[in-house]
Amino acid sequence: IVKEIKESTTQACSSVKEKIQVPDKAFDPWTQHLVADKSVADSIEAMIGAYLLVGGSNAARRFLFWLGIKEINEYSINNLPPCPNSAIMSKEYWAESEIIQIYHSNCLDRLESKIGYSFNEKSFLVQAVTHPSAVQNKVTDCYQRLEFLGDAVLDYLITGLIYSRSEQYTPGQMTDIRSYLVKNETLAKVAVNVNFHKYLVHSNSKLQATIDRFLDLLHDDDQEDEELACEEDTEVAEDIEVPKALGDVVEAIIGAVYLDSQQSLQKTWNVIENIMSTVLSDSQSIPINCIRKLYE
Repeated sequence: IVKEIKESTTQACSSVKEKIQVPDKAFDPWTQHLVADKSVADSIEAMIGAYLLVGGSNAARRFLFWLGIKEINEYSINNLPPCPNSAIMSKEYWAESEIIQIYHSNCLDRLESKIGYSFNEKSFLVQAVTHPSAVQNKVTDCYQRLEFLGDAVLDYLITGLIYSRSEQYTPGQMTDIRSYLVKNETLAKVAVNVNFHKYLVHSNSKLQATIDRFLDLLHDDDQEDEELACEEDTEVAEDIEVPKALGDVVEAIIGAVYLDSQQSLQKTWNVIENIMSTVLSDSQSIPINCIRKLYE
């Protein structure tokens, strides 16, 4: 009986050990280190950056394909994704003539002169200046899709610029500079500097009132350096409202140039330099983030 009890006990202990997978050797903090998930992710991102710097975009895409990113396939490694040839959504025979009419009635040729780029397909530019509230344009979509694309392209190119100056900055400063250059308040000022607000097609009286107040503010030297609050982030009447549409139209125009130029990053960057030259030169003196300054 005693022998049977011992055997059953031994079998029970063995099965429990198998279930909980007890390691043969305990963790030794002197010779082993736990690596956080974020550190692993940061390492992968750093490797992507290394491939991009050394081998270019094709090498970076091939590395992403090797990692198993489903959106990357054999074709897309060496080829850019297809892009639309036009922003015209209407199938009516008069759609193209309507684009030309909107182009001329809003003097968009002057806008082309300001950004230093002439569109081959004018419908991209018409879409880029069309606010969601606009009722005048029935042949293209509003600028929101182009804004989404332009935001990503701007972020990518600005990151490249900051990295090229990386010897001057700490990683924290690089993050602060990029956040400053791509945030809505900065882009809204850029839009006003190049008069994008004059070409914005919309049917929203509240938006126009917000733009007018913002223009008055920028002409007031006493308020120039005051912290600006985005109109969607506050309901306090005393706060300074920055029309989000102004920043959106800058990103939409960048996206439109990217598509019209057959995804040319160089031509897109030339436009960004033309419209953002002042803020790009001022980025050398951007103050450090207040919260990070407290921690440091």
